[in-house]
Amino acid sequence: MPTYTGNNASLLRTRIAPTPSGYLHIGNAFSFVLTALICYSQKGELRLRIDDLDEQRKRPEYVEDIFDSLDWLGIPWQVGPSGPGDFEANFAQRHRRDLYEGHLTQLSFNEEVYRCICSRKILQQQLKRGILTCPCLLEKQNFDANAVPVAWRMPTPPEVQVEWRDLYLGMQRIRPVEGTPNFVVCKKDGFPAYQLTSLVDDSLYQTNLVVRGADLLPSTAAQLYLADRLALTPFPKASFVHHPLLVDSRGEKLSKSTGGRSLLSIRSKHRQPEILYRYFSRLLKLPQRGNTFEELLSIFPSVYPPIER
Repeated sequence: MPTYTGNNASLLRTRIAPTPSGYLHIGNAFSFVLTALICYSQKGELRLRIDDLDEQRKRPEYVEDIFDSLDWLGIPWQVGPSGPGDFEANFAQRHRRDLYEGHLTQLSFNEEVYRCICSRKILQQQLKRGILTCPCLLEKQNFDANAVPVAWRMPTPPEVQVEWRDLYLGMQRIRPVEGTPNFVVCKKDGFPAYQLTSLVDDSLYQTNLVVRGADLLPSTAAQLYLADRLALTPFPKASFVHHPLLVDSRGEKLSKSTGGRSLLSIRSKHRQPEILYRYFSRLLKLPQRGNTFEELLSIFPSVYPPIER
């Protein structure tokens, strides 16, 4: 497995980017630990960035849980908020909304997006019928946003294929139309959507390594395509690690906050994070078990090894 080779090898910049739409879970913990291990083993810079622009799902207790969980895990970060109060005052995404809106205006001016009234259910029904193009785009409708709630979507032409070399999975070739067809860049409530805000933040903060679960491969393809439409850098030249999803003995994903898998639930039972670190040590095929983040970092190689497939 190669070492990091992003567009600025002099300083690796990566991030932990939780969303306060629920309590953090074991899957989050693994992704955050792996991100921090890769970053600090190569003397990089780790940012805590909380993606909180989903006002309908955001809760203060979820924001609090992010800081409690990172403190419990012992994961340090160098850039970003020191706590919930500092986050709300200085780092919440609402402070960057003008930046997101500027990019939305650019997409609209260049006629790169279209208005859509379709619900997710309607689009899922279309997909089941093999229709990859949104009905609103097919009919070229121009809805009045003042009369009916509309979303702004980025059309994904069937011929477009996004390519990148993943440091874990190898060469990836994904057509956005298959994974994230006609994805939303501005929601019906008027708020910029995740695919846009995450991309813009990564560009703003010069992120050149992104570590995320394999379930987000379609999101990476969508964001790389969107970066091209907006001419944003350095995201298209960043390095990516899409790690496998964690599953239990029955094959069920551990990336859920239910069934005692939330970090809050584990903490409430007065259990120490060593139970997770020993598990992560095995997943990462480290030569010995570690009980804390510092112990894992001390045995984590500077050349990133394959995760158990």
